[in-house]
Amino acid sequence: MTDGRVFSVGRDFVCLAGRQGRDKLDETWRQVETAVEIFLDPMLAYEDASVDEEARTAAIGRTLQWQILFTVHVEREDGLIRIISARDVTPRENAAYQNKKGEL
Repeated sequence: MTDGRVFSVGRDFVCLAGRQGRDKLDETWRQVETAVEIFLDPMLAYEDASVDEEARTAAIGRTLQWQILFTVHVEREDGLIRIISARDVTPRENAAYQNKKGEL
């Protein structure tokens, strides 16, 4: 059981409240709902973004509203994906995404 919300978009994602509480969860939930749309992008590109001992994956993809986002996520042991961060791409990342061949 998670302390948050779980939803599916091709894969299962989790949005955790953590220490911030319910108001922060609602705000974060809206951001995560948009960020997970990139996982539907057939041009989605991945790269390793591991930190220390934690395996993390970065991904760049396009949302349903054509916004290109850079996300970092982890796949949990229970199979859920937790979005750690999501932001707009930099000009360099945008160019790499536009010209990519499956990798950043």
